[in-house]
Amino acid sequence: MARCIGFLFSAIVVGLFVLAFSSEASAYIDSATAQLIIQFVIASIATVLVGMGIFWRRVLGLFGWKDKSANADADVDTDVEAETEE
Repeated sequence: MARCIGFLFSAIVVGLFVLAFSSEASAYIDSATAQLIIQFVIASIATVLVGMGIFWRRVLGLFGWKDKSANADADVDTDVEAETEE
């Protein structure tokens, strides 16, 4: 996993380096290409947010933090079960 993140970081740095020091190009980006780039950026952000939502407790566990909402959910479930039994 660390190698994958390192490779991704290296690819981003190289890409930004190429963009920063490239000369002026006599080309344009048509609307379809621009829409594809925008779609890629939005999908990447959505993927990161959904991934964090799924693995949030594991991420907190890596840092030694407890998820307080897990205890709150357990209390709510207990209250609902108590009300339905009455």
